[in-house]
Order: sequence, then C-alpha cells, then structure tokens
Amino acid sequence: TISALIFWRRHIHFHKGITVKEDRPHFFNIVQQSIQTTFIVGGVIIFFSTILTILLALLQNNVSIPLLLFLSSSLEMTNGLVFLHEANPIYLYTLCAIALTAQSASIHLQVFLFAKKEGLSLKRYALMRLLMIALIGMLFFLYEKVGIL
Repeated sequence: TISALIFWRRHIHFHKGITVKEDRPHFFNIVQQSIQTTFIVGGVIIFFSTILTILLALLQNNVSIPLLLFLSSSLEMTNGLVFLHEANPIYLYTLCAIALTAQSASIHLQVFLFAKKEGLSLKRYALMRLLMIALIGMLFFLYEKVGIL
C-alpha cells in the first residue's frame, strides 16, 4: 500500500487555496443509484414471480406441462428453469439453453427500463436476441439428437 501511494504520489496534484470541482459522483450518489437499481431489479423479479405463481396455481390442472414450462420460463427465468428441470422433459438441455438464451420477460423489462433511461434503442438488442435464440436452439437440438449431450 505504501509503495502504491509513493508511486501514485507524483500523479496527485494539490492545489493550495483553490477549490477543485470533482467530476466524479460522490459516494452518497453512487450508493443512492445502486439502491435505485436494486429496487428496480428486485421489484421486476418479484412482480413477474407473483404473476407466475398466480398463473401456475390457476392453470396447473388445466394446461399441458410443455405449455406451463414455456409460460414459466418466459415470465421469470429462474423459476422457469427450476420447473423445467423438475419436469425433466425430452430435450431438457435444448429447452434449458433456449430458456437461458431467450431469457424472460422479467429480464427484458429490466433491460428496457435501463435502456430507456439512457436513451438507447432496443432494435439491435431484440434482433440479436432472436438470432441467438435460433442459433443456440438449433445447436443444442443437434447436440442432443446426435448424442453429444
């Protein structure tokens, strides 16, 4: 630590009697931004997990297992993967790879909220996501069909 301070000492400039405006945000602002981000992410996950729980309770006996698996993994990925693994369907690895690549409405809403806040376009994001879903889905299907997985 001392050697690092000695090394970096020549890069530190002290201004006597002059107030230097700091360009970087203060620690409090960083903490506040991270708390807001955590609330957004946590709120979106809780929202979609609640919707998923309600839908599964309502539809569990009336809908086929593949449809329930698709619904659960498309709404909230973590719970969807748990249900997918418990059901142990044919082509489990392919379905898990597709679910992980497609992600979920929960994750896409988070991306949308942060992209909108920063003024970013989602066109490229959506196009690349669709291409990756198709590519990964086909590769894993072929791997399972050939017997690699």
